[in-house]
Amino acid sequence: EVISATAGVVDSGDGNWVMPVYSTGNGILTGEIVIPKATTSGAAELSGTMEWLRKPSASSEVLASGFLKRSNIAGARFSSVAGSSLISGNSTTANFTLGIDPQKRALVSAIVQKGIWPANNTPSFIQPVGSGLKMTFSSATSNFNGSFNRTINGSAIPTSFQGVMFSKPVSLGNGQPTIRGAGYFLSGNLSAPVQITAP
Repeated sequence: EVISATAGVVDSGDGNWVMPVYSTGNGILTGEIVIPKATTSGAAELSGTMEWLRKPSASSEVLASGFLKRSNIAGARFSSVAGSSLISGNSTTANFTLGIDPQKRALVSAIVQKGIWPANNTPSFIQPVGSGLKMTFSSATSNFNGSFNRTINGSAIPTSFQGVMFSKPVSLGNGQPTIRGAGYFLSGNLSAPVQITAP
């Protein structure tokens, strides 16, 4: 979905992008994104919080209980150029780590998979790859999509995830890895994070 809203500038020169309540009939998304006038090296280009509410739906296999999620914003002010190599910069290749549910909120154990990001923007995982993990990337939109298998009642259930690569890495500080891309997947009544980090 493409969502648009009006932005304003505050006294500090920062831009505040206030997103109105967006409703699909099954839930709402609302929040505020702050676009700093200037950023220091390694600092996040965006900040703010978003609230995502999905109301209960008995007909939904994975969202029957609904959820209320409040998340901090992490992202970039600039879009990518088609064909550019977002994660490798000027390098020919770059290593990355895909972490699915690193806080183990929706899975019994997090899925951690290392990969290589060649200059042609086709990510490949370093073997062995478990959990039926797959991922693709669009250099035109910066979006990545993928799927993995969850075991439910002894059966492997495909679960989709999606996210976006940042035009520059976002440092979280505290000795944590630098995030190059972020997204989510849905499981039960939780939205769980997916992160692409630089080692």
